[in-house]
Formats: sequence, C-alpha cells, structure tokens
Amino acid sequence: PGSNEMLRAPITGVDGIEVLISDVVIPAGAAVPSHYHPGEEFVYVIEGSAIHVEEGKQDQLIEAGEAFVIPPEAVHSPRGGPDGARAIVFRVHKEGLPERILIEMD
Repeated sequence: PGSNEMLRAPITGVDGIEVLISDVVIPAGAAVPSHYHPGEEFVYVIEGSAIHVEEGKQDQLIEAGEAFVIPPEAVHSPRGGPDGARAIVFRVHKEGLPERILIEMD
C-alpha cells in the first residue's frame, strides 16, 4: 500500500522540470491523508476503484480503465473503493521538490 516511486528524472530540454512515475495502491476503504503535489498529476487506474476527494469539488468515483488529471497544488485525499485501487501516476513538477506535501488538519 502507498505510493511507490518507480522513476524520478529530469525532462530533457526543459530546465528545472522533472517527471515522477509512481505505482499507487490504496486498500479498500482506506483514506490517503490530505495533501497536494507541487505540480500536475496524471492518474490512470489499473485495478479496482477509488473515490477522488478534492477540495472545492464534488467527490468522483474513478474506476479501472479511467484516467484523470489533478491540477498543481490541488488539495486531495483519495479513498479506496470496495476492492481498493491501484493506479499508475505521472507527476510533472519543479525539480527537487518533494513528491507530496501533507496538509495538517485542525
């Protein structure tokens, strides 16, 4: 479970920008803590389903075979569906920044 970084590499010809590729597993019913990414996130669900919970938007069910984009710095906290979810995630952001920034809840 969790986000398993598979690749972090600069983008040739674009100074200061890198791509991260992760294999993300969310167990059934589990919620990922609220966080954001310092760049754009491209998600392709390969198994199961998840509820995409993003601040200021309606919750969205995402199922295997579906893809979506999360804008830079969008606060979100996905939840695993009844069978959990597995997704391949591509992130594009400024080089050297952390993969995610957790949001402290009051």
